[in-house]
Amino acid sequence: MYASFLDKLSTLRNISSQRVESWGALTLEGTYSDTINKSYFEDLFTESSNLGIKPLLTFTVLGENVDLDNFAEELIDGCEWKLHINKDALSKDENGIINTFFLSEEQFKIWVNHSNPISPEHPFNHNKYSIEVYGISEKFGGTQFAVSSDGSIYLSNDDFKQVEKEITGECHSFKTEETLIKPSCHYVNFGTESELSKPFIRNSILVLAYSLCNELHEDDKIVVRGVRRLECTFGKTSSLPVPLMTYQKRLKDAVLWAYEKDCNLRHKLLLDRITLDLDLNVPFVTGLSSVIYDALIQAKERYNFATYKRQDEYYKELRDLLKDIKGMSEQCNQKIRSVLSNLSRDVLGALLLVGVTLLSKITELNKLNDNHLVKYVFYGYGVYFLASALLQLIVDIIDLSDTNREFDYWKNISRNYISNSEFAKYKNETYGKRKCKFWVQYAVILFVYVALAIICFTAYDIWNMLQPGIESVNK
Repeated sequence: MYASFLDKLSTLRNISSQRVESWGALTLEGTYSDTINKSYFEDLFTESSNLGIKPLLTFTVLGENVDLDNFAEELIDGCEWKLHINKDALSKDENGIINTFFLSEEQFKIWVNHSNPISPEHPFNHNKYSIEVYGISEKFGGTQFAVSSDGSIYLSNDDFKQVEKEITGECHSFKTEETLIKPSCHYVNFGTESELSKPFIRNSILVLAYSLCNELHEDDKIVVRGVRRLECTFGKTSSLPVPLMTYQKRLKDAVLWAYEKDCNLRHKLLLDRITLDLDLNVPFVTGLSSVIYDALIQAKERYNFATYKRQDEYYKELRDLLKDIKGMSEQCNQKIRSVLSNLSRDVLGALLLVGVTLLSKITELNKLNDNHLVKYVFYGYGVYFLASALLQLIVDIIDLSDTNREFDYWKNISRNYISNSEFAKYKNETYGKRKCKFWVQYAVILFVYVALAIICFTAYDIWNMLQPGIESVNK
């Protein structure tokens, strides 16, 4: 993309006296003489217009800004000129990639060697880049960046997409300035290991190693918690064993496995082995290279054993849970049987008293109409039915509510292998359905109680309506 543009920039660099280049800008300065062809500048400005980056160029002569379309008259023998290119203002293309460049390979190496891959200011942590470096013969990169001499590299797929959100979760505590741990933005997954690519692979290794730490502190200090708690130097600037690509691949395998699922358990198992074997006489990132491979193998074996054991414990807890839920369901059945038994007792008691004690002495009752004895008896039974239903309802609601609350509390402090969602699912599909059926039956019984109370309240009037017929029959 920038091949022709960089060729023309290289020509200007050859006639310049000062050259300053960074990630965000390129500045060339020099003294113009009549022996210099003005077409060098004109060709560069024309190419920048073709690329659509002409507004990013600032050209000054003797400290004054000069219009790029009318610069020739300003260039006179002995004048100082300065060209500044704002690379920070480069925009994304249709694929969401920012195409940028470096004229100097050495300045490119200096920039990457001084970059901090976990800093929020690092460009790779926010955007995808295709970096065109003038004069190089290699190609390398990853999911977030590609380095080449012609900008023709396509960015590769992201292997960390599913696990990256777990890396900054509860396993980590960053007690330093704001950091971004994003391995996908720095991992080098194509190209060969060379003097130019090594700093990028190193940055990738640093981010992957940071991913395994529990705490990050100031002054390059970190904490890892396994079988033992280690507070040590991370070694951000320490030397790393070669080949770097092999170390990077092993770290990638460890990070992907640790955060794929059950991240708390897997991360802990991996750190258990690392903290046992780590050489404390060297920085963490250096010592990690010699133990990470074996630590991952042993962590996987321990995880398989732990998973098998957890599965047995899970089924045991599930059996206990279903047994407890069955007991709660039986409690609902017992309460239905109890309220039915009470209803039968109340009805039979009422029939016995009214039928045997009162109705067997009709003549005496007729004499008592004036003091409304029958009316009071039936009213009393009506009140009794309502009071009995209400008291039973209150007691049963409190009892079931307390049982349900105590069951949930016991679950929260004792269940180790059943998640809240699973617990809720089993409870709703068993006890939940039984509880709904219980309240339907309970509502029917309460309705019967209320109906009996209404009958008792209207029994006296019904008795008076039937009394003339009873008297005529007796005659």
